[in-house]
Amino acid sequence: MKQIVIHSRNRGRAQRGFTLIELLTVLVIMSVITLVFFNRQTKFDSSTLMRSLTYSIALSVRQAQVYGISVRPTPTSVGTFATAHGLFFSNSYAHQYIMFADSNNDHMYTSDPIDQTFNLNQNFSISEFCAVGLNSVSAPVKRCSGPDDTSGTASISALDILFIRPNPDAMVYAYQGVFPSYTPIAGDTYNVAYVQIMATDGTKRGIHIYSTGQVAVDPICTLSPFSLCI
Repeated sequence: MKQIVIHSRNRGRAQRGFTLIELLTVLVIMSVITLVFFNRQTKFDSSTLMRSLTYSIALSVRQAQVYGISVRPTPTSVGTFATAHGLFFSNSYAHQYIMFADSNNDHMYTSDPIDQTFNLNQNFSISEFCAVGLNSVSAPVKRCSGPDDTSGTASISALDILFIRPNPDAMVYAYQGVFPSYTPIAGDTYNVAYVQIMATDGTKRGIHIYSTGQVAVDPICTLSPFSLCI
């Protein structure tokens, strides 16, 4: 009986395996996919941390409100009760803000007792803070420590948000000058405070504190005029 042998033309090619170019191509593709994955993961982590940070600041506002409307002694004296408690933001401290007891009732932080100092992660900073309200001629005004100022870039250098018992409403004060020699802007009254947080990648997020005591964590508002954001 005759045996029929069938030879495959692709047999030698199948035993040859991958060429160097094919291996390099696969490695490049895998490297690109890995880089894209890590880049997206880093952005996700940064976004999550920023959201957590902004809510932490919002909670510290609530903490100051609770301290302000309750009978809480000043940190330096058990028998002394402060008129108000609040938060202090300054353009001199990009990675820090302070909760203090307004023991001398001057509505600003200078040498007042400190309830707590909050330190931000070095990957985040307080990029800007604003006080929104009316000026001496009852015209809308937004005074900021940065470029969003409607009265000229960086017209304020400090922001205080105070709570005085028994009223749960927030009192907003903006100041010019250098610590501890701050001066208020004559004729201004504010009903909204705004604090902006920025990550090292440029991502920003904001916290609004209203005079009614409401606190809102928002993405950065791009509407114009600014009054539409509040």
